[in-house]
Amino acid sequence: MVQSAFIPDTKTLSALFIAKAGLGKTIKLEHLRKLKFVYYTVDITPKHLIQFFEKVNRGEKKFLVIPDYITTMGHAKKTKDLLRGHLRAMMEEGVKDSDAYGVEYHFDKIIKAGIISAITPEYFEGSSRIWKADGFLSRLIPFSYSHSSETQELVLTNIRDKVNPISEFDFTIKRKVSKCPTRDREADLEIRNIALEMAEGNPPYRPYQQVLALCNSSAVLRDSNKIEQKDINLIRSMLIFVNRKQNPI
Repeated sequence: MVQSAFIPDTKTLSALFIAKAGLGKTIKLEHLRKLKFVYYTVDITPKHLIQFFEKVNRGEKKFLVIPDYITTMGHAKKTKDLLRGHLRAMMEEGVKDSDAYGVEYHFDKIIKAGIISAITPEYFEGSSRIWKADGFLSRLIPFSYSHSSETQELVLTNIRDKVNPISEFDFTIKRKVSKCPTRDREADLEIRNIALEMAEGNPPYRPYQQVLALCNSSAVLRDSNKIEQKDINLIRSMLIFVNRKQNPI
């Protein structure tokens, strides 16, 4: 996911984790705090979002991480709608100028960045209609999950034994990528088919860019300059969680 921001001619991905309370969403996202190019905050308003934009403009940050998006939904309707509007633009066409009262900014170039956040299924269902209507949701890759009985037993054992496997996870990110991986027509056709599955009858253009960015990231992390079948297979295997069905892990 975060590798996408360092690949030329590749969409910077954004994601929304959808899972019940207590399944470790916040703990997982807090692990991103260690990355210098991540701006981590538990809450944010449109006015303070400008500070993040300024850091992106200076090349310091590439992702905004809000561990629990529910916190942003506690603000007044005008505030949370305005925030979502700027985030929506940030993820797609980018932001450059705004003359809104209290949210004024002007940059010399278009600013784009990704957002990674999490939410419970209940709050998601209460917001999904408007998020679909205004295009906010389609800019995010939804990643939902639940815990199988085996995973539940493992987590309980880790708690008992004071084992924290997340803290031991090490990010492998290549920050100096000179070229975007290539792909042949067969690979591109498979990517299109995956995008059509993700689109579920909606326009497939954003899913196509998202799947392509995931495949590019997989290839780069393999030190390959070309998307191969193993990259496509990996991304396809993730599709069981790229939905809102709460499939167990």
